[in-house]
Amino acid sequence: LEKLHTHLNAEQGWLTLGSSGSLGINAQGEEELTPALTLQVKDTTGAGDAFLALASMSAKLELPIAIGSLLGNLAGAMSANILGNAYPIEKSKLLKFATTILKV
Repeated sequence: LEKLHTHLNAEQGWLTLGSSGSLGINAQGEEELTPALTLQVKDTTGAGDAFLALASMSAKLELPIAIGSLLGNLAGAMSANILGNAYPIEKSKLLKFATTILKV
């Protein structure tokens, strides 16, 4: 990831790690390891795409790498529990899931 990040001169980048979550890197070379946010998986089809949709949006908005990683992992976890991409992830459900995950 570091070599690719340097080669592309990217502001942010991610490597999805399946059941281990994701690894993100920012322009300063700081890394963010974010755990997977689900223990149950029905179908991984589209989970990476869901991750990328929210992680790249956060990068475009210049949000911190930790926020992009969290948003991407939330979307990936939700997508991994939708059999065959039967329906899209709804914003309201994503926010509800985020609230549940972030409770301390």
